[in-house]
Amino acid sequence: MAVAAHTRRARDDWSYRVPAHARPRLSLLDLNYVAHALVTCDEAGVNLVFEAIGPLATSVPWAQVSGSLGRDWPTEFRPLRGAASRQGARY
Repeated sequence: MAVAAHTRRARDDWSYRVPAHARPRLSLLDLNYVAHALVTCDEAGVNLVFEAIGPLATSVPWAQVSGSLGRDWPTEFRPLRGAASRQGARY
């Protein structure tokens, strides 16, 4: 199974099987990994994950990629979250 397929499955398991009222109690680290995978694979649905994360982004996994590129991870995270919000269902 390809990485994108696993990413879609993680998104779908989270968004369709976890009731909306329970989503904020999910692990922020897990949500950040799902968001990162969705962005990396250019998959839809990341806007819902970013909404659940809110302002509570974790440095992992974002810092691993940004750090290797010599960038500050919050500087990378904010535009991705903003783009996801603007694009709605696509991201």
